[in-house]
Amino acid sequence: ELESPRTCFARRSFAVARAARPRFRSPGPVPAASRPARRQARLHGCKLLYWLAGPENGIFWLSDHADRLRELFAVHTRRTLAFVQRLLDRPGVRLLVSNDNLDARLVPPAYFERYLLEHYRAVADLVHSRGGWLWVHSCGCTRALAPGVAKAGIDCLEGLTPPPVGDFPLDRAHELIGPRFLVEGGDTCAQQELFGD
Repeated sequence: ELESPRTCFARRSFAVARAARPRFRSPGPVPAASRPARRQARLHGCKLLYWLAGPENGIFWLSDHADRLRELFAVHTRRTLAFVQRLLDRPGVRLLVSNDNLDARLVPPAYFERYLLEHYRAVADLVHSRGGWLWVHSCGCTRALAPGVAKAGIDCLEGLTPPPVGDFPLDRAHELIGPRFLVEGGDTCAQQELFGD
């Protein structure tokens, strides 16, 4: 069977990305006193894929190998849930900040529904069952993701970006996502220049 040009390119690019991926050595355990109080959750599957293969190749893979990637994302979700459970077992951990970067330009609403909704719903349910809050980093264009964020149970998108840099007016967050949603966003550099001190 002949490979499509995109599949061949993606396969070769993955091999190159895998070979070029840096190997990190742990410097050893971090003393308890220097550990941050806020723990960060792992990346969602699409972000990890984009990090390994680059956004262009990642999008090709999502188009050409959706079923296989969904299987890998399910493994990733199970491991993430185990990791989050260990974090929540630590005393005082109730706020989980996921260092993803949700942006509709890289994760359009259809991809969010297809690949990320179940992941975030599972993580949010676990965090909520322990009385906690799930924050997910976002910046840029996120307004189109509002319905998915609401369905997933994400409590806050850290870094909502209003126009002109982004597309999410802060005053519409409760209307678009829900009344319990935590609005965390701010002035863009353009607004800081306009309004000064």
